[in-house]
Amino acid sequence: MKSSLDLEHDELRRLMDEFRPVMPGGPEADSTRMAQLRIRFSDLFRKHMSHEHTAFRALRSDRPGCPVDAAVQEHADRTRELFLGYSAHVNRWSLRQIEQDQEGYRESVFALQRACRAQMAWEERKLHPLVAKN
Repeated sequence: MKSSLDLEHDELRRLMDEFRPVMPGGPEADSTRMAQLRIRFSDLFRKHMSHEHTAFRALRSDRPGCPVDAAVQEHADRTRELFLGYSAHVNRWSLRQIEQDQEGYRESVFALQRACRAQMAWEERKLHPLVAKN
């Protein structure tokens, strides 16, 4: 059975997949739908980060040299970088900017989605199994 963290990852991936075709230049371009999906993704992403922080913080032992603590710290560092990139993306790409540089926006979205997917895959390999045992 999948954990709530895994289910949230599945939903984040689904929203990313749903977002691709509705972006400008996509086969189903729809600025209203795109805005709705941006908001839904943002809300879930923030909630998910909070859930992860709580779950992964509970794994810490605070023992020097503990590999679990190192993985939890690595997660915090990686998540901070991802969140800063995501925040910069959202601030950079207003609806007006998107219309002015559709291809640049698409490239930025795809890069951010790749980073997000890579982060989730890393978490699922390194930390989710530890949460399941805890």
